[in-house]
Amino acid sequence: PSINEAGTVAFSAELDAGGRGIFTGPDPLADKVIAIGDPLFGSTVTSLGFLSSGLNDDGDVAFSYALADTRRGIAVAVVPEPTGAAGCIAAFAVLMLLGAVPARARDHSFRSIADSDGPYTSFGGAPVINDGGEVAFVATLDTGAQGIFSGSFPGTDTIVDDEGPYEGPIDYPSINEAGTVA
Repeated sequence: PSINEAGTVAFSAELDAGGRGIFTGPDPLADKVIAIGDPLFGSTVTSLGFLSSGLNDDGDVAFSYALADTRRGIAVAVVPEPTGAAGCIAAFAVLMLLGAVPARARDHSFRSIADSDGPYTSFGGAPVINDGGEVAFVATLDTGAQGIFSGSFPGTDTIVDDEGPYEGPIDYPSINEAGTVA
């Protein structure tokens, strides 16, 4: 699990009813970020990865995924903050009880960071994210090189790889608020 400065908690969990997902609270519907079986990037999620450093202070959640169409990748779920005053929230709750809106209270937008359709073959573990929304992750390139990367273009987004003086395996990265990756 992870907790940010605002008190938002994010965690990966299995559900009693089956399935696995990433959540930001106790209600598996209203607090779901994404779960196995959900649609993502034109396919269906078959696997998810999340680390404790995958939540930033804005509530954005970085995760790794595998899709039914065999793509794998790294994405960020931008979790919107509740809007309006308490009266708007209460009105929304009444609408939910009346069945006028779906039970899932938050709509997330998903941003692809990198996927296996590009120069990456696979991804090692889950990514990390800083408060500026910068993401770092471990991946293997189509060339077979493994490294730590920060975006879709290994030519400019490579932090370190095993094609130079370092020999794998490359460990999980960390990223600070300035965007420096270690």
